Parts: sequence; structure tokens; C-alpha cells
Amino acid sequence: MSKVKVMIFEDQLIAAMALEAMLSYNGYESTGAYDTADDAVELFKKYQPDIILMDIMLSGEVTGLQAAEKLREITNVPILFLTALNDRSTIDKIKTLKNADIYVKPYQEDIVKKGIPALLEQV
Repeated sequence: MSKVKVMIFEDQLIAAMALEAMLSYNGYESTGAYDTADDAVELFKKYQPDIILMDIMLSGEVTGLQAAEKLREITNVPILFLTALNDRSTIDKIKTLKNADIYVKPYQEDIVKKGIPALLEQV
């Protein structure tokens, strides 16, 4: 059985490195960490991840939420938002997306380890 492929959109280098290390340690394969979501659709098509870990505030012009909305036009791949934004408007927008969930930073590693399998089961 092949490893679950995870794509990361995170603009904080230390956070991205920690996520990649956690994924590797837990048997997941990272398709890379990107600090901008400007090319999210193209990157998705190139790497075909099984799940995406997405920060909302990223470098570049496209937010993680905007990228997720564009991705929903072509795929239902699960998206797990990892963000410091926890205002009601943001949470409500994420709840309208199919196969998506949100964890507010700082998050515990156990929550992310449980969140990935839970979203994959929904597919």
C-alpha cells in the first residue's frame, strides 16, 4: 500500500518543516511545502496529493481560503486548515467547503495526527 501524499501550504518555514517531519514520522509522504498558494491548482494537478494542509494567510496574492475555493472547482481532496485565524467569518466559510476542517494554531501534534485520518475517511 502506498503512503498517503500530503501537500502543505504554510508560509512559516519552521512550521512547514515541523509539519513535514511529523508527517514523515507518522508514515505520510510530503509532496512539498509551499509558502504561497498562487499556483495551488497547478501544484495539485502535478502532485495529486491525497490531502492538503493549508494555512489561510500565506505569502503571495492568493489566500489559503481562496486557493481552497479554486481547488473545489476541480477536486474534493480533503483540506485541513491550520491557521491562527479563528474568527466566526473564517470558520463559517471553511464549514461551507466539502471535506474540510480547521485546527487553530498553536495546535497539538495529536490533533493533526487525528485530523488527517478523519478527513481521509470522509472521502
